[in-house]
Amino acid sequence: VESVRANKASVTLKNSNILNNYASSQNGEAQGGAIYTEFDTVKIEANDGDAHLISGNYVKSGDTVDDNAIYAVDSKVIFDVTNGSTIQLDDNINGKNYETYIIGDDTSRFILNNKIKNSTTHLIDTNLYLTKDSHLDGNNLGLHSGTLSMINNQVGVSALNSLTVTGDTNVNVDVDLKNQTMDRFTASEYGSHSGNLNVTGMNLLSDAVSDNTEILFAEQGLKDNVTNGITTELPDSKYQSTVYTPIYKYNVAYDNREDGGYFVFARSGGDNKVDTFNPAVLGSSTSATVLKAPAINVMTKGNDYQQEFDAVKEQYTTNFKSIFAS
Repeated sequence: VESVRANKASVTLKNSNILNNYASSQNGEAQGGAIYTEFDTVKIEANDGDAHLISGNYVKSGDTVDDNAIYAVDSKVIFDVTNGSTIQLDDNINGKNYETYIIGDDTSRFILNNKIKNSTTHLIDTNLYLTKDSHLDGNNLGLHSGTLSMINNQVGVSALNSLTVTGDTNVNVDVDLKNQTMDRFTASEYGSHSGNLNVTGMNLLSDAVSDNTEILFAEQGLKDNVTNGITTELPDSKYQSTVYTPIYKYNVAYDNREDGGYFVFARSGGDNKVDTFNPAVLGSSTSATVLKAPAINVMTKGNDYQQEFDAVKEQYTTNFKSIFAS
């Protein structure tokens, strides 16, 4: 990370918000609503412990509007976020033959709320959050260190041009056990890896329909460099969102097969049926163990949520009865 910081920049913006700038052209293509750079390095730094926004920037070419904040040609764009700071990018970055560096420390966050387009993008030492898994699609992605979080309460694919893991990097993912899918990467090509992708966190969006569920995570070009960093039963409150409360507990294993890398989810508890259930949905009394249905807001979506509530209540009642069925 220090070698990246050593790059001299012609423009350095520090602890700033970049808001509501624009560029327009009636006849040509407008580029870089806030920043346009050629053959140069631009640094955007945050080290004051506060949150900083890049938002509301756009370009207008004729009648076409694009929420493009930065356009770089033959350049480097470096985001350096440290000391518990946050940079949130609401607008896109685009350009030609350019590189994007997201660097910093493990106390800080870079929230990618729009796309980085056509870039060679590097993650080093900090936390990168994707609000949509497709925000890096088409990039050449280099994972050097840090943590990439794909947890956004929906399962998706980051469809890359190329992916290279050059150092041990953590990744956190959403998992839909019912439909046997999870966040993952695909790439047209893979580089020569010299580190591992360590899956450290999972957010369960549904429960499995069987005792054992297998889900593809890594293609052949990545599977040998994936490790299982899940050290506790799921759900893990550190990563589990409030969108769904899993009914069951799961143990997780990684299985590196010839055709790809799979995560295998097994319901916990063995012969003790009570131990298969997530403690978050269990309540206790002096006379019995009962199931609690998770809170569901019936007010905001009317009949849709009421139907969901009825379905969940029926499922919980069925599971409760099954505890003592044998």
